[in-house]
Amino acid sequence: EAWGKNASRNTCGFGANLYCEIIRPVYPSADPALVTLLMMQAYFSGVTQSPLTSYAILTGTIEILFTNAADAYLFVLTQTALLMVALISCWFSRIIMRNSLYRAIADLGVPSIPGECIASELQYLKKCNN
Repeated sequence: EAWGKNASRNTCGFGANLYCEIIRPVYPSADPALVTLLMMQAYFSGVTQSPLTSYAILTGTIEILFTNAADAYLFVLTQTALLMVALISCWFSRIIMRNSLYRAIADLGVPSIPGECIASELQYLKKCNN
């Protein structure tokens, strides 16, 4: 069994250890795939501090899991859980770090190569049209 008693020793990653050591003893029927999905949502929303964007991206990736009409109720519950996890992790992330990772990188003053390329292309097009 992949998620057996010693699964945390046989797998790597924080999610597997969290599932085996904390979630499974408290809630034995928890689905490992759903726990992984919620952990991905929490991480992504916390790093970007953009809960709706991260929710929309992960929602697009999980539509494949729910293929028949019987899963519609489970799909709605999963969507609600993902949205709540996104909002809560974003809130905690803002308590810990005021700016998101992307804002911190932008504040370092890293030059924007694509922007410079676009500006030079626009200047070239203006010259061609004149």
